[in-house]
Amino acid sequence: MDATTGAGPEAWYALRVTTGQEEKTKKIIESTLDTPITCLIPRRQLKERKNGQWQQVHRILFPGYLIFKSHMTPQLYYQLQQVPLMAMLLKDDDGPLPIHEAELTALNQLMDPATGLITISKAIREDDRIHITQGPLAGMEGRIKTIDHRKGRATVILPFLGEERTIQLGIHIIDKI
Repeated sequence: MDATTGAGPEAWYALRVTTGQEEKTKKIIESTLDTPITCLIPRRQLKERKNGQWQQVHRILFPGYLIFKSHMTPQLYYQLQQVPLMAMLLKDDDGPLPIHEAELTALNQLMDPATGLITISKAIREDDRIHITQGPLAGMEGRIKTIDHRKGRATVILPFLGEERTIQLGIHIIDKI
């Protein structure tokens, strides 16, 4: 922390918020706090079938979490405690817990940093092997746990907030001719 301002270095932090209220909490934070803050709700693009039609939808990657980037100060910490719909700021004995750089790197490989959206990857199926050709999963075949061909989803293991999370991401698979 800076001795004159009480501010720590700029870093990414995670807030546990009421599930389903992530967007509303983000708007409250951005409109009421007087500290410069960048909020992000990582989302994934998926194909879902509704009324017999396939549609592309956006779903929250980590329901119940909002991540933000700012210089952590005692003032910001206490302002965040007053935000409605917020359950808690993730912290340890030393105070607010920044998200580890390795976890941010893995997340940044997958998503567009401006929008927080993880788009659908494209893959070619050749016999019983899958080759990712485009999209956020390109080069991440080792982290793919399973692939659901019918739903067009890949189950991926991703480190986030100190633990391994299993998430489903969209994948478009083309049979090689």
